Amino acid sequence: MKETLSFFHLNCRGLSANWESFRDLICNLHGNSFSFDLIGISEIHKCSHDSRLSLPGYHNLISCCRKDDPRGGVGIFMKETLNYIIREDITVFIPHIFDSVY
Repeated sequence: MKETLSFFHLNCRGLSANWESFRDLICNLHGNSFSFDLIGISEIHKCSHDSRLSLPGYHNLISCCRKDDPRGGVGIFMKETLNYIIREDITVFIPHIFDSVY
């Protein structure tokens, strides 16, 4: 039987700056019997040093940000029940053109 994953994407325009609103939105969308498997976020800006950025039931934020600009960047939260491997060898990240998470 093929498994279907639920996915949600949001352009947050700065995850650290909008963390409270983002977390509240995710909590309101989750129900007692439903939660997203994957939560994709674009325009996270540089936020890797913000210790607040964690969601119960999810792995730590996986992100990739531009080195030359504080804007842009993408991230993903994955349910703790999902196993994953980071594949830097197949990453496509071209600053100011194409941001992706491996």
